[in-house]
Amino acid sequence: MRPARYLLVLAAVILVGMGAIGTFNALVDPLELLDLSGAVGLDTRKPLVNVYARVSKAAVDCRMRPSFVILGTSRSQHALDPQWPGLENLGYRGFNLAFPGANIYEIRRAFENATACGSVQGALIELDFLSFNIHSRSGAPDFEEGLFRHSRRDWLRPALEILRLLTSLDMAKESILTLQAPPGEVEFEPNGRENDVIFERRVVTWGGVRGAFRRSERAQYAGPILATPFGERPHFRFPDGTANLADLEKILATARRNDVHLWFYFAPVHARQLELYRELDLWPQLEDWKATLVRSVYSWEDARATSATVQIWDFSGYNSVTTETVPAIGDSRSRMVGYWESSHIRKRLGDMMLARMFGTGSQQAALQLPADFGVRVTPANIDADTRQIRADARRYQASHPLEEAEVKAEVDNASNWQLAASRDE
Repeated sequence: MRPARYLLVLAAVILVGMGAIGTFNALVDPLELLDLSGAVGLDTRKPLVNVYARVSKAAVDCRMRPSFVILGTSRSQHALDPQWPGLENLGYRGFNLAFPGANIYEIRRAFENATACGSVQGALIELDFLSFNIHSRSGAPDFEEGLFRHSRRDWLRPALEILRLLTSLDMAKESILTLQAPPGEVEFEPNGRENDVIFERRVVTWGGVRGAFRRSERAQYAGPILATPFGERPHFRFPDGTANLADLEKILATARRNDVHLWFYFAPVHARQLELYRELDLWPQLEDWKATLVRSVYSWEDARATSATVQIWDFSGYNSVTTETVPAIGDSRSRMVGYWESSHIRKRLGDMMLARMFGTGSQQAALQLPADFGVRVTPANIDADTRQIRADARRYQASHPLEEAEVKAEVDNASNWQLAASRDE
């Protein structure tokens, strides 16, 4: 066969093969890249949307064109309902665009994509200390940079990225897995919110709520942080002292250009989580991070003419909600009102947060919203907020010796394990 003819045949075979793979993947569409199924929101019949949340949510959000998005980590993904009645009463049509373990760069790119794709008018964004870690990188396996638009004109690059994914053999494997997967428990709602399935499973597996607290604190925080070389542990400032705020500033700039109202919030992690940060010597950074964010956001806004509204709410600290009693070890039946473990909050607590920020008096009363839960912070009151949290922390430490001892033991045990491991190397 002549070389030219051989090359033509080879090219034809490749094109036909890619076309067949692409057609198969498009019809199955395991990651919700297209809209062939006619599903409104996430198609919960496809189990892989649980695994590839960053891919699936970005594509679905672009198709839905919601007027309100929720961004942040797995806390926001689970606890905050984008279809909470108070948001709908304000005229918002929401979608939960939060991702597990999201860093501030991923949050920024998701926000840029949402505004580029549609008609976003408002956004609620979680402020998490570890999201601003200077050592954090966008290494999540389901983060595909090319799928996230930068502006309204930036449509060709995401389209080519979708084409690349649909014609890949890896996607064909995912399509086969989707077809073979037996019916199972659905972990997501069509609106992007993660339901109770995975958290209830963890509590059962880990021996009850206190077991889940201890496992989460050990495996997600104390162990990994102490296993990290000292110079690479979580830090909010670069070696030259500048704060890691560039992506946050770009979020504000995008909001200004598109007239998007922004609500930021500091999450109501359980008091044990704050004590864990203290034992890990992160407390000074936490205070610096929070105050710097509040002052910087309002400084940027005051320096620029804008029609966008910005609010920052602090739900963290030691209040009647975040100090909820943790069931005893061995109690596998009891469940907490607000927490699955020290980091992850339940939907009821998310509803209380939404009621504080967006709700009417009757909606707040229906949830029995405590007066000490949630304060709007500004440069004028952030120092007073910090002093109040310090005073509340001292009272908590004095009145909860069991929790203090348990958290300290978790950090000490993790430290001893790391020391022993380093000696064995």
